[in-house]
Amino acid sequence: MNQEDINNAERIVLGDLSLVEEVHLNVAQNIIVTTEDKLRLHLDGYLKKMERKNSWIAPLGILVAIILSFVTADFKDIGLKAATWQAIFIIAAIIAFAWLILSICQRAKTFTIDELIDKIKREPK
Repeated sequence: MNQEDINNAERIVLGDLSLVEEVHLNVAQNIIVTTEDKLRLHLDGYLKKMERKNSWIAPLGILVAIILSFVTADFKDIGLKAATWQAIFIIAAIIAFAWLILSICQRAKTFTIDELIDKIKREPK
């Protein structure tokens, strides 16, 4: 854009503002042209990954509850033997711990808005 075009643009935008001494235009933009379905696919994938970001909270809460119950409980023979109840709690704690580790690993795979934009720019899904 040459200086005359900039001056014309300034006059159009500013009109007759007499107090303006100098105007600097910084309106350079990158434009991404894509279709709605491609954008929807990218955003859907991003949303699913962002939902995984906080998925570690549920298994941690369950694990803490199981551990507290296991530590403070005095298992009795109610319906099942006490050793069976202890085994059930230990297995549940192992499952919750595995779920927590899996959730933490998936949390590490989330990406930022800038990474999403780069992905939209380069992948023609």
